Amino acid sequence: MEGVGSMVRVIGAFVLVLGLLLLGAALLRRLAPRFSGGGPNPIQVLATRTILPRKHLCLVRVGDKTLIIGASEGSLSLLGAWEGDLPAAPRNDETGGSL
Repeated sequence: MEGVGSMVRVIGAFVLVLGLLLLGAALLRRLAPRFSGGGPNPIQVLATRTILPRKHLCLVRVGDKTLIIGASEGSLSLLGAWEGDLPAAPRNDETGGSL
């Protein structure tokens, strides 16, 4: 009988520790946005277009500016800024966006 009581205590302690871990994970998920900057993301990739293998043209909004960026395997280059209105409903290409 003594072995059964010990086993119940061990299982109870295991369930308690597991519950505390799950509670901590839930709290961490809820509080994580506050520590990672929170709020809306100020950088949005609006569209990408593959020009050559491993070379892309990207339209990126940073705050209120829309930038045209060239991206290759080892670098990013600012090519210019987009002036004017953007198309209302861009069509998708093979990379998930359009220009």
